[in-house]
This record gives sequence, C-alpha cells and structure tokens, in this order.
Amino acid sequence: MPQPPVSFPSLPSSTQLLLQELTRAAVNLWGQDRADALAEILDEHAQHLFDLSSITPPSVEAPTLGRQNHP
Repeated sequence: MPQPPVSFPSLPSSTQLLLQELTRAAVNLWGQDRADALAEILDEHAQHLFDLSSITPPSVEAPTLGRQNHP
C-alpha cells in the first residue's frame, strides 16, 4: 500500500534536497518506474519551488485584505 504524500511544511534549503523529496513522494504515489519517467518534470518543479521559496515572505507574515492595501 502506498504511503501518504509527503507534505512540505518548510521547503528544503537546496534544489537537490527538494528534488529528493519530490522523487520520494512520486515513488510512494506511483512507483519507481513512473517516478523515473517523471524525473525531468520533477527536476523542473524542484527548481521552480526553490525559486519561489526565495521570493516569498516568511511564514510569520500574513497577507491582509484590509484597507491599508488600497490607495
């Protein structure tokens, strides 16, 4: 029986660590053959997630929809 998907409460500090986590999740979900077939896509997603993590605000900052955000 497959294990539940891996959650990412905080992203790993490097693309390689993130790729390892994504690959492990893919193996748990779909098996090694499918994970191997998705290797290029997983690598691309790892890079995108890592790039996004470097520009997003820290998790302690919560966005607000209040009046202060409007001119």
